[in-house]
Amino acid sequence: AGEDAVQLAGTAAEYLLTENHAGLTAGTAIWKAGAGTDADELIGLLNNVTGLDLNDESFVFGGVFA
Repeated sequence: AGEDAVQLAGTAAEYLLTENHAGLTAGTAIWKAGAGTDADELIGLLNNVTGLDLNDESFVFGGVFA
């Protein structure tokens, strides 16, 4: 109750999560998956937060953001 959620455009299949990624602050990094041979793009970092799943209530998907 009263917990925050991360809102992302598209679907969960378009994103990746990594925890404690080398060179970044400890926590969960959110990546937009690259298409084909394109590199994944870092779009967010949740400092000192781990144990997340793109398919749980912590994430909300839909729409297109400008």
